[in-house]
Amino acid sequence: MASNPSEANTSIEYSIGPVSEFLDGVPRMIKAGAHRLLVAKTESGIAAIDNACPHQGYGLVQGGYANGVVTCQWHNWKFDISSGVCLNGEENVACHVTRVVNDEVIVTIRTPDNDETRANLWPSLDTAMSEHRIGQISRDTARLLAADTQPSDIVGAAMAYAGRRNEYGFDHGMATATDCLSMTQGVRQRIFGDERTLALAQGLDGLCDDARYRQSRPMPEPFADLPQGYGSQLMQAIDSENIELAEQLVVTAIHYGVGIAGLKPWFIRACGQHHYDFGHQAIYVQKAFELLEIAGPELALDVLPTLAFGMAYGTKEDVLPYMKKFMRDLANVDLAALAHAPSSIRTPQRTNVARRMAELVVDEQLCPTQAIVEIATANGGVEVLLDAVVLAGSLRLARYDDMYDRNGDHDFRWLDITHVVTYAHATRWAWHNDPGVDAARLALFTLFLAHDSGRGERRGMAPITFPTPVDGGLRDAILRRDARTAVAAALGSSPQQTIDELLDMSLEDGAGSFIVQAHIIKLSVAAAREFELLDDRIVLAGAAAFSAGRRIERFVANAAHEAIDFIRIGQPPKRYFTGTWVFLVTPIIHVMSS
Repeated sequence: MASNPSEANTSIEYSIGPVSEFLDGVPRMIKAGAHRLLVAKTESGIAAIDNACPHQGYGLVQGGYANGVVTCQWHNWKFDISSGVCLNGEENVACHVTRVVNDEVIVTIRTPDNDETRANLWPSLDTAMSEHRIGQISRDTARLLAADTQPSDIVGAAMAYAGRRNEYGFDHGMATATDCLSMTQGVRQRIFGDERTLALAQGLDGLCDDARYRQSRPMPEPFADLPQGYGSQLMQAIDSENIELAEQLVVTAIHYGVGIAGLKPWFIRACGQHHYDFGHQAIYVQKAFELLEIAGPELALDVLPTLAFGMAYGTKEDVLPYMKKFMRDLANVDLAALAHAPSSIRTPQRTNVARRMAELVVDEQLCPTQAIVEIATANGGVEVLLDAVVLAGSLRLARYDDMYDRNGDHDFRWLDITHVVTYAHATRWAWHNDPGVDAARLALFTLFLAHDSGRGERRGMAPITFPTPVDGGLRDAILRRDARTAVAAALGSSPQQTIDELLDMSLEDGAGSFIVQAHIIKLSVAAAREFELLDDRIVLAGAAAFSAGRRIERFVANAAHEAIDFIRIGQPPKRYFTGTWVFLVTPIIHVMSS
């Protein structure tokens, strides 16, 4: 970014006193204009550094000084006073040139322009990312923003660091960074100025989560020519788990000028072949291309090969035994008819159709695939089917008893149910960008997940009845971990207030582990966007309940119990398909209409 004329380098000289004041070698705090300096005599002459420790700003002159090294007394950071180099800690302190003229010490305070500031900060941010130093990440981010750096450039630099280091390719960290970036730049920007630091720091923290201490995987070389039918080959490579070929095809396509618009449909179609990772891969495809839309196509090499890697690595849930019946039902669906069903205009009638479909999804013992497809084909196609899935998933979240997260007998918890909403939201994005049979199949996979998310209820887990709506109180309910009050506030407050508080609170440290924080952010973002389409407060209530709920946020105990069971009996965890249905006291249609 070019510097404005007002941002040019400036140098100002200050006389800070006679040499005799510093001959005793005792560090002194000296004011030079608006600057506070630590000045002391060293073996090489008079040295001057900023008095404020770059960690948190505490005065260095209050610390210890010996052998040319000053120590900040607050956190034991140490600095070479002659150079400002940090010897113990994370960041150097600014060092200023001094000279002696007629026994007066003259210090030159040089203010770098934005270009130089950014050039100095990028290596610091890279080091902070590699060590996962969230304090340094936050400070460097704030300084970069103050130097007029675009948020997309900050996230782009972090993506370049993390992308080839992630163990499983595009992951929660990259998806979360995209959502955080969307709040600070682009058409959905809602955070401005210094406050953008919070959103970006959350995103960069997630990028460090998997990449930390890992070696970067080499980028494949492009083929000599762009293969004929590269898109179909990419789909096949992903399906056959040929990671090397999948990445190389993407690199080749980018090298030969295939733009983002040319690659996007092939990723969507590849994703539509399978129910990948409880919907994760569909979500990642959406986030990858949203990231490129905000940050620009120059980031494609850092993002899309990694996306292909993750998709090829992903678990195909649809080939597992628990999905056999659904896959038989899916084989009998006329996907072309569903895909080509005309979308209807959003009207109260269409909304009621979607609510009735959602009731079927949550009420039926077996997934009502054929019935849902017939209703959807006649009443708006894939769009209304996705409406129903979002409503069903939101309803399950809003009425979930968070005490069941602590019941080891239940193998489907809140964290899993959030995927119903985010998966459907990603599939809607896919449908809007590449409508067709593959996106229609993807929509039916979201239907399966919406039904499967009721596994606990069908085994006797009693849903919570809905509280009386109240106006306000969502922020406090989230802070107190009071899911019922959060639902009441989401149902009774103005939707915009609820959305604002959901998104604001999603950026606070509301979770004990990154993976849960990532789900809070992506669910809040998806719920806000889906509400724009559905205008149904149950969508916001579901996100509010999860954000405020007493969730399981660390998974050590669960893993240990599973290990004990497996070692004892040598069998995998049981997966239950049927059970006793417990009906809600409050009719679903009434709750959705409120």
